[in-house]
Amino acid sequence: MVEINSKTIWILFTAILMVGSIWGYVFLAGGPTGNNPAPTDTTPPPEPTTIQFSAKNIDANVLELLPSLILTAPTNNTDVDSLQQAIKSIEGIDKVASAQFTPSQGGSAAWVFIAELQLKKDANREAIAQKLSEVPDFVQPQSVATGIISLPKTVTFTNDLNLTQQHTFTDPRKNAYLSIDTLPGDKIIAELQASFKGAQLQNLLVFEGFNITATPMPETTEGSFRIAKLENKLSFTAKTNYSKSLTIAEQLKKIIVENGADSNSSIKVERVFPELEIVFTKPYVEQDLNTFFSQQKGVLAFDLSSSDKNSASIYFDETADFDSFRENLESELNSFNFPVKEIIEPEVPLGSEISFDDGINVAALAENLSKSFGTEGLQDMAFSRIAAIEATELTDDKGIPYTVPAGKFPAKIKLGYNEGEEVVLSISFSSLRGNATYISAVEKSLADAGQ
Repeated sequence: MVEINSKTIWILFTAILMVGSIWGYVFLAGGPTGNNPAPTDTTPPPEPTTIQFSAKNIDANVLELLPSLILTAPTNNTDVDSLQQAIKSIEGIDKVASAQFTPSQGGSAAWVFIAELQLKKDANREAIAQKLSEVPDFVQPQSVATGIISLPKTVTFTNDLNLTQQHTFTDPRKNAYLSIDTLPGDKIIAELQASFKGAQLQNLLVFEGFNITATPMPETTEGSFRIAKLENKLSFTAKTNYSKSLTIAEQLKKIIVENGADSNSSIKVERVFPELEIVFTKPYVEQDLNTFFSQQKGVLAFDLSSSDKNSASIYFDETADFDSFRENLESELNSFNFPVKEIIEPEVPLGSEISFDDGINVAALAENLSKSFGTEGLQDMAFSRIAAIEATELTDDKGIPYTVPAGKFPAKIKLGYNEGEEVVLSISFSSLRGNATYISAVEKSLADAGQ
């Protein structure tokens, strides 16, 4: 989901209020209520003060998109013709309807170029926004869609002066600035900026703050699925200690090649928090150990909160040579009468997808790799097969169906299956606009075992 950032809102809001010539001026609502009878007193009544208000977290529905985008583009190029030429060359843009510059409020660009871009029918807004971001003269430009939304009939506005203004709209349909990927029918959370003169609404600007519909929601399901294809890939997971993790990837790649698998198989070593737990043979004096660690090079922070005072944790500098650091730390602790029983390193998870050629004995490959990997001190090793699962939809645990756009997804299953057989899977995915995305599937028995 692409959100409108606060800087873009500020630029648009300032430009509209100060200049009033940009397209957003048509968003301004309200105005004089009409002619009032002339007062009998010739002294004109005092003019009410215009006060700014806002309303946040307002539920709204997107009714339709308008054929235009608003571009805010920091730039140092003040040649309007060259900027417009670059913009009009982008597919889907019909014309630059209006444009202006406003001074930048910081950054590398002196100006912000603000333009209303009229779009052709069926233009791809996200593709246009991407092309605009690639214009060389623009520095991190932002594109904002425009549309009509439906607000609640009555909205309560507040401001920093602790004033409250309730307003009932004659027509709750209002123009709004929207995220570039927002679609008709989306439910959004809107932010309103308004000015009131007395009880009369003078100006209104509406921005999308958050798109509920375009936000992926986590879902889970379980069920029996048909194996459409067994891929020539093994999935491998294991754990090792921190010191071995620094060189383990290259060692495992050598073993993979020696066993006839693809040399391009990737090894992913997870990053962990750089913490060492030090266990002492006797309780320490907290103040003394505090002083020691405070003066120790490579110790970034430490924790002496252990209730028995027989252990402590330190957080070390990962850029230092770990083996030398650990050896020196243990030696120094012992020499200062903090006798060390053991130093416990962090456990580091790692994994790999190992590719292989047709005709290879998969069970034998996994067994040989397991034996060889074991010599490297790996723990909790597990191998599984990657399979392609055919499915047109997934149904969540509430019974709601979601389309699988590709019609298939990968899953990790035990070795020994044949294509066409059924397998029970535990599946997690994200639901987005009725589709199942980011699908992660594991055979249920493997998931139950924590693999």
